[in-house]
Amino acid sequence: MTQPNLLELAKQGDAQAIASLMNRQLQPKGISVKVALKDACLQVMLESAQVPNQQALVAFVRKGIIGLGAASIERVKIYGRQTGEEFPAWNQEFELVVQKNSSSLHVEENATSQIPLSSLNTEESKILQPSRQSKNSKLPNTLEGEKWANLGGLLLLASLILLFINWQFALTTFVVAMIAYNIYQGTPAGKYDTEKRKLESEKKAEEERLKKIQQEEEKNIEKIQQEEARRLLINNVKSEVRNLKTNLAHDCINEFIKVNARLSVGVSYMDLLSVIASAKLATQLFEKSKDYHVCPYLSELIKKNMFYYELSFQCFDKRFHNIIYNEYLEQIIINLFPELKGRKVYFNFDSIVQTIWMKAAQCSDEIDEILKLANNDD
Repeated sequence: MTQPNLLELAKQGDAQAIASLMNRQLQPKGISVKVALKDACLQVMLESAQVPNQQALVAFVRKGIIGLGAASIERVKIYGRQTGEEFPAWNQEFELVVQKNSSSLHVEENATSQIPLSSLNTEESKILQPSRQSKNSKLPNTLEGEKWANLGGLLLLASLILLFINWQFALTTFVVAMIAYNIYQGTPAGKYDTEKRKLESEKKAEEERLKKIQQEEEKNIEKIQQEEARRLLINNVKSEVRNLKTNLAHDCINEFIKVNARLSVGVSYMDLLSVIASAKLATQLFEKSKDYHVCPYLSELIKKNMFYYELSFQCFDKRFHNIIYNEYLEQIIINLFPELKGRKVYFNFDSIVQTIWMKAAQCSDEIDEILKLANNDD
């Protein structure tokens, strides 16, 4: 399409023609443009490897759209996005109004310079370089918004200071600060800040959602791996348990079940040794037998189960003899039960002993399960 035809289409509000004119100027600088026109609102998406410079590119688009004088365009919304990102890093909107005695369009904020997109040359496009922007090149609507924002901030600070002097003046100042803030919210700069915070909030929420999904997936994968490892372990243990020559392992679990039943209803320091004595004897007989070496995993469970009973007795002993602190015993407990870190046997006796007994019961359940599975296979 020739340059005159492209320009005529752009003046008629053709989004594709406008995008082509912008891309001719911006693509050499690594910036691509997408344009859409909907409900008299021209939406311009600017995308580059780095976040596009907002002030320079808004000025560029503003001048070009004004110069076109397209009657079908009433508002322009510009977005800047880094390549690969889902959400824009910034956006800015301005309105165009048709003057009664002129066929051209003017920006509502009375912008005076009007240069068609097609007439921007290399010298004029230097505005795209942030280092050459003037400090006074801010748009009037931005300055207006900053004025109200600064006023609101100063009044809010003043209200905090006055709070220590006169609460009535402080309240009045605070109300005026809120009014100034509400006015700021209605300015283009305020609307932009609100939109920016909204986008940032949505982006953060999306990142949190994706992070949560990833964590759930990792947990599921870990759970599946643990279940598979457990299945392989049980299969191996079952084959080893079938090679046991005596019933000593079964004697141990029978005694453990009796101990657990007694501990569940409570036991005193004086009775605890007699309660665990039979289990201790059964464990010693198993450890001295040839069966102890047949299934290392089962043997370790039986040994650990008995150890928990003996550990609880040591806690009873220290409590009974009013030994407030025993570093060796408490270090063993912390190593076995990290959740009990910071608790002392003397002061947290009940919770510590109950935790130990609960772990012993879990060991007993696992031993019982292994032996029953092996017997069922037989």
